[in-house]
Order: sequence, then C-alpha cells, then structure tokens
Amino acid sequence: MKLICALLAAAVIISFAVLASAYRNTSPPQVQPTAEELITEAAERLAAGDLYEAKWALQDALKLNPNSPTANKLMGDVCWADQSDFDTQMESLEYYRTAMDINPGYIAAFSAFQTVICTVNSCSGGYFLGEEEINELRQRSERLRQAKGYVPGELEMLPVFADSYGHLCQYEEALACAQEAAALLENAEELDEQLAHMDSLIETYQWLVANHLVKEGKVALFPRPGPPNTSGASIAAELDDGRYLWRSYFKGAVVCYDRKSDEHFVAYVHETQYDWATALATDKDNLWMGLHSGGGLVCFNKRSHTISQIDVPEGLEIEKINPSRHQIVLNEEISIDLPG
Repeated sequence: MKLICALLAAAVIISFAVLASAYRNTSPPQVQPTAEELITEAAERLAAGDLYEAKWALQDALKLNPNSPTANKLMGDVCWADQSDFDTQMESLEYYRTAMDINPGYIAAFSAFQTVICTVNSCSGGYFLGEEEINELRQRSERLRQAKGYVPGELEMLPVFADSYGHLCQYEEALACAQEAAALLENAEELDEQLAHMDSLIETYQWLVANHLVKEGKVALFPRPGPPNTSGASIAAELDDGRYLWRSYFKGAVVCYDRKSDEHFVAYVHETQYDWATALATDKDNLWMGLHSGGGLVCFNKRSHTISQIDVPEGLEIEKINPSRHQIVLNEEISIDLPG
C-alpha cells in the first residue's frame, strides 16, 4: 500500500511539472524595450533629476544602438549634471563629440559641448581656452554651418576667443576675433553696449599687436575721433590735466582723450591684465602710471610717445604718485631720483 501511494505521489508531481513546462512554452516571450523607448525613459528620468536611472537606461540604449546621436547627447547631459565628480563631468565632452560626429548638424549637442568647454576654461579673470579648444570649436562650428546654414551663439563666442587669444599673448588672433564680432554687431539691433565693448577690445589688441615687444621706447598710437566709447567699463583710475583726460580701466588699458583734437587713443596696456594702472599722475611732459599688485611704475611721454620703466622697490603697491622735475615720490614716503 505504501508503495502504491508513493507511486501515485510521484505521478502527480511529474504531471504538474509537465503542465508547468507546457505553460511556459506557450506563454508569450517577455518584450525587451527598444533603444528609442529607453531613450525616452532616460530623458524623462533626467528631467526629473534621477541621474542614476537615466544613466542605466542610456547604457542599455547605447548597447542596442551605439550610433544614436540622441542617446550620446543625453549621456553627455547626464555626465555633466553629475556635480559630485569632475572627471565624470568631463566625460560629457566625449559623448557630445560622438553625437556631433554622427550628426554634424546636431545643434543641441554643439551648444552643450560649447557650454562645457567655456565653463571649465573660465574664471573671474576671463576665458582661458587653449588653441586646441578654440580650433575644435571653430571646426565644429563650420561643420554645423554647412549642415544648418548658421551657428547659434557665434556672436557670444567671438569675444571668448578674443579673450582667450589675449591670455595666450596671440594678439593678432585676438584682434581678428574682436573685429569679426564688431562687424556682426554693426548689423545687430539694440546691442550698442556690446559694440562699445568690442571697440575697446579692438583698440586694446591693436595697441598690443604693435607695441607688446616695446619695453622702453616709442610706441605706436592709433587715434580715433571723439571720446572713448567705454559704456559699462569699470574705471580704475582717472586724471584730468586740462587738455587730456586719462582713464585706466579695470584689467584693461590706459586711454587718453585729447580735448584739443577731439580724439582718443590707447596710451598703454600691460601684457598681464592683472597689472592694470591703479594710480595716475601727470606733469608737463609725462603721464606716470603705478601698476596693480606691485607691477611697477611706467612713464608715458606725451610729446615723444615713448614709454619707460622706472625702477621701484620690488612688490611695491603704488597708491599715490607725486612727480617733480628731478624726483618722484611714491606713497608720500619713497623718493626716487629721475634720470637727468
């Protein structure tokens, strides 16, 4: 009797196993999401701030379709949004590059790439893109122009290039970028302040192209009609000696307005933007400029248009300049004899 019961139990178990196998074989297979569905899910997750789930969905999407420009662009967005890890943020550039390589006319990928490049190469002192970054942005801009007929943000990028070239001491390239931006601004409406800024950059780089190698001696001047158009510029120091109005601009040039001729010109620009003139003084023949952060003392001769460097104690922060015929007094306590 026990044997019979055991056999019956075994038969029941086998029957259930057969039925379960048959059910599995007849049930519909599980449908895997497509790459497009995964991309849509990732975009929704990213918009909701769920970077982890967005990244997982995009990884699966890229396995199915590694040549999807949208998936690559979104993965770049996910990486850039991860503010906890700078290395991960920098990975965004490769995904944006892939997206643009696949689709050179992908405006959103180009704009995101441009934003990352400019952000990581900027600080309070301006933009510091290297030649490699500038050349790549220019090349991808041209591909985008060929694909779409225009480049978004082109006008905003030219001053960035000019500033970066200036920091690289490539003044001819900086001048060309500023001139190109000014030409575009002349055809734009309600951008007078930006045009004024470009004009001041052009004057600064024009002076540097001609004179940056001159440490002692005559400098070339480029007079322009009327007073300087420096709307929005921050004045670091100002001096009015009657005929001439001298102004030094924060991290910029020393500009002179000649009331007699109704012209203005750049008198001096230091190659290091952090050594702008913070103290000005004048006598009959000269303009004296004390430079920021102990940058020294420079003399500009109004008649001969020559500059000369005056030896002062190293690192001296010049706050006040009192010139006389044979001597100059700095900060009312340091006397320096002048050459006869």
